[in-house]
Amino acid sequence: MQARETFPPIPWGPSDLVKVMASSLAAAALFAATNATLLRAPADPAAAAAAGAPLHLAREGLLAALLPAAVLAALAPRAPWRAGLLQARWDGAWAVRTLAACAVVFPLADPLLYHAWAPAAEALFGPPAGGALAGQVRAAADAGDWGGLGAHLLASGLVGPVWEEVFWRGFFLASLTKVLPLPACVALSSLNFAALHLSPANFAPLLLLSATADALYLRTHNLMPPLLLHCLWNSSQLLAIAFLGKQEFV
Repeated sequence: MQARETFPPIPWGPSDLVKVMASSLAAAALFAATNATLLRAPADPAAAAAAGAPLHLAREGLLAALLPAAVLAALAPRAPWRAGLLQARWDGAWAVRTLAACAVVFPLADPLLYHAWAPAAEALFGPPAGGALAGQVRAAADAGDWGGLGAHLLASGLVGPVWEEVFWRGFFLASLTKVLPLPACVALSSLNFAALHLSPANFAPLLLLSATADALYLRTHNLMPPLLLHCLWNSSQLLAIAFLGKQEFV
């Protein structure tokens, strides 16, 4: 079945895509400039360690301000929210369904799929690079730095997923529905989402998680269910690293 039969018609066209990409590149350039100046880690190792959590939160906060604003500003003339797009609405019934999906998908993604896939990825691409975030979270928990741990949780467990979901599900996935059937949209979106994380060991779990988030958005036309899944996944990973001895952030 074609996406346009089960998903709201996309009001933006090719010229709007160019505007979104141009405004997103401008936002990325502004972020890079700010990150290289105002958000640069101190040279002193001890000071850099202390600044890790606040800088993490500041960077995610800046991205959460810039990228959604870039997308919404470029698409504003088309008023996508009138078609029910690019909206996050609380829905108790779908919150329960999303929690049920998480209960099934999370253990499939990690540990099952991660531990089945990671050895093959390591054989092909070499051992994964050590995750700086996992190390910082573990150090904060070991030192009893609850403020630092809370900042990491807020950054990865809420703020980061906001800009990712607006751009990826709200714009990119929705744009695909203009030209592709729904299964192809999910496949292409999930493959790109997993690949762009640049972590071969995490590719298969992220593919499954992204496909689940894509399906939730295409079914509900609401950013809240995939955002809830994304926030819960990231938060559960960080809490497992902090308190359960988990070594990697998937």
